[in-house]
Amino acid sequence: MTFTAKVVAKSPGSGTPTGAVQFTDSGAALGCTGGSPTLDTNATATCTTSTLTLGPHTITAAYGGGGHFASSSGTLTQNVNQQAP
Repeated sequence: MTFTAKVVAKSPGSGTPTGAVQFTDSGAALGCTGGSPTLDTNATATCTTSTLTLGPHTITAAYGGGGHFASSSGTLTQNVNQQAP
């Protein structure tokens, strides 16, 4: 499963944020392939994982801030279902 977070400037701000995004599952580190994802040149961080069990998961992407950018986070619920036979 792959999760993507994009950090953008709040209007009227501008610029490109840098740094890392921490992905968690109900508060526990998600265990992204390759470690803690850093923002690319498009201010996007990607976390790929294969550790999620069946059922609902509360996934949070948290940006720690940096430069002229404040910290922020977003949360979603991801349901993992069993593959149909």
